Amino acid sequence: MRFVRLRHMVQGCYFPYEQYCTVAMITVSHLKALKHKANFMISDKTLSETTIAPKTRRQAQARSENAGKSTGRNFPFIWLIILAVGMLIGALVARQHYKAKDIVVAVNGVTIDKQELFRHLETMAGPKAVHDMVNNLMEIQYARKLGVAPTDAQVNAQYDILSKEPGFASSLSQNYQTPEDVKTAIRASLSQIAILTKGANATDSEMRNYYQQNIKPNNPRARFYTPETVRIAVIVTNTQAAGQNAIKAMNNGMSFQTAAKNFSVDVSTNSNGGVLPLIPRGRTKAASIPGFESAIFGMKIGQMIGPRKFAGKWWIIQCIDHQAAAVEPFNQVKDACRQAVLLSKVTKSDFESVQKGYGDFQKNSVIQAFWPEYKAAVTVQ
Repeated sequence: MRFVRLRHMVQGCYFPYEQYCTVAMITVSHLKALKHKANFMISDKTLSETTIAPKTRRQAQARSENAGKSTGRNFPFIWLIILAVGMLIGALVARQHYKAKDIVVAVNGVTIDKQELFRHLETMAGPKAVHDMVNNLMEIQYARKLGVAPTDAQVNAQYDILSKEPGFASSLSQNYQTPEDVKTAIRASLSQIAILTKGANATDSEMRNYYQQNIKPNNPRARFYTPETVRIAVIVTNTQAAGQNAIKAMNNGMSFQTAAKNFSVDVSTNSNGGVLPLIPRGRTKAASIPGFESAIFGMKIGQMIGPRKFAGKWWIIQCIDHQAAAVEPFNQVKDACRQAVLLSKVTKSDFESVQKGYGDFQKNSVIQAFWPEYKAAVTVQ
């Protein structure tokens, strides 16, 4: 029997939706048959009574009328039974529908529901998560006590910068985070910086000097400079003939991804269509291969070259994406420059003083673990 999209769970096993419909149809049909039988019996009895004596017939007619009234009262009762059965079946179907929504995965008919999943996640990561959340709250609270807590405007500004980075939305989804989770982390981070740098100052000249150091193309750690980048897919072969066979296959309709799987000897990429990680100019091993960077950074999106020989192998290269170098304007990163300058002025004695003050704040804080299993996670060391 074909299973419909909506599957219902009864005692952990799958049942076809049609079974519910069959039960309902049998029940209704059975009750209708009972009603028909009752009607037939009444008609037959009435017919037989026409052959008896008048007096007896009048008595029989009275009994028949009374029976008719009684039977008439039973018919609505029968339909009430039908309605009740239908409602019961509908409620059961709805209950199983909503129960099925809680099923996360099934393995050979054995299910894992949301409650089991969350319980497992809690066991695996619950104590650490609670510990981190408590620390974040305490850092924010300590910053407020010192009068240096970050404002909502500062938190939102940092969030706006982060949210514009490539892959931000997908990262949120993969880590099961919400924007509010990120903002809480930002607030805690800004609180740490504010606590450490309390009382320090950063001049405009210091901030601009830091900015200039971090937009230099030859600085591999430049924060505000993004070098030219390219993303490529490759088919690497040991011989030129093998590379030409791959080209011939693609000319005959084979996709680049399939050709990479069938022809490429590069085991790190042949299973994913030949795609390499993003390559920033001058910052990967590709820069050490003679002629390789000039070849790939001279390509346009969608262009394919090869087979060409690099580092003893024959390469067929397809350009997937190509982005020019970029420098973030000073006005957009001014706060980051200020924070960096302030942190550079923190001395060892400053750090030790902050540690002592924060330690005293922790010891005087009232931390209550209402679930016994989290007592150790919130205990101040």
